[in-house]
Amino acid sequence: MIVQKNYKKLNKMRIDICIVLIYIITFMSNPMLFSMPTENGEYQLFGPIYPNEIDIDPAIYRISEEELEKIKTKRILMKLTQCIEIFLHKNKEDSYELTKYTIFCMDEVESSIFIYLDYHDNPTTYYYKIISKNIDYEPDNGSIEKSLLLYESATFTTVYELLEHVKKVEITYKFLDYYLLSPEKMEEARTIRKFLPINTDKICSVCYEPTIEYTTCKHPICLKCRDKCIVQGKTTCPICRGSDLSVYPNSL
Repeated sequence: MIVQKNYKKLNKMRIDICIVLIYIITFMSNPMLFSMPTENGEYQLFGPIYPNEIDIDPAIYRISEEELEKIKTKRILMKLTQCIEIFLHKNKEDSYELTKYTIFCMDEVESSIFIYLDYHDNPTTYYYKIISKNIDYEPDNGSIEKSLLLYESATFTTVYELLEHVKKVEITYKFLDYYLLSPEKMEEARTIRKFLPINTDKICSVCYEPTIEYTTCKHPICLKCRDKCIVQGKTTCPICRGSDLSVYPNSL
């Protein structure tokens, strides 16, 4: 009787060991099965699922190159999110300069990105601004020189969402004069200009495309051409050489 009980216990242990081995083998062949799905149905691909953060071998984990890039992008976003949150919560009155250690062009215009924490909101929210790197507003009545604002975002509840939006804007938004527009808004704006065209005398003096912008000496030039000229060292008006292209009119 005792021998029979011991045999049953031993047999159960063997079964438990086999189950554990099956889990281990399954995990090694497809770790995605053990990750937690998010609200939108995707899986969290960070934490202990993959042992090495960057050098993930797609052959071992049976994932495509596209999935691998998504994993790496998410990990970069998570790391950057943490850095930004720590900075902003320690320095509530300051902004975080996202482009400080890199070169960023928004649709060919050299720009800087600043992230802000609005701690007056409950819960706290975040927003960002894209600012021209080479162009400042025209000083008005002794006012302090201020960089040209190209875009100001809506608010976000997390830095992670904000960074995803920054990437979306970088890839899909384009300038129409000084307006930075989504693909949908760009189509709408171009349709309006076809219906109500700009006068033929309002043509950019560099690219010869219609524009509503001009220099402080009133000669037409679009934002992208203005910035390109400055980068190339051509800092004066292409028509009369009488004004500084880095100075933007306060009103158009």
